[in-house]
Amino acid sequence: MPFNYGTIQLNYRTAQNKCGVPYSGTHILRHGMAKLARKVAGGLDAAMAMTGHKDIKLADHYSKCDEDDQKEVSEKVMQHIRCQLLEEETSNVVSLFGRKNVKKA
Repeated sequence: MPFNYGTIQLNYRTAQNKCGVPYSGTHILRHGMAKLARKVAGGLDAAMAMTGHKDIKLADHYSKCDEDDQKEVSEKVMQHIRCQLLEEETSNVVSLFGRKNVKKA
């Protein structure tokens, strides 16, 4: 069962008090969770599902990606493209490994 919002607020406030950190509210947790959902699932749809927003602009606001996220996604895209190109290059190639040259008489 998921925790209700009141339980989360109470536990968050208690943890911050124990650590000596000034209480900042639980609203900031939405940003981290939305960003994590967007990063893991790779899209705004996941951020919208996680935060419950119906507006794509709000989901984008809560799940902003930084330069490190953009670099990671870019590298994944390039790796995917490289794999696709490699598959295309080898799909029409017949392997000669293990075959002997046969001389015609």
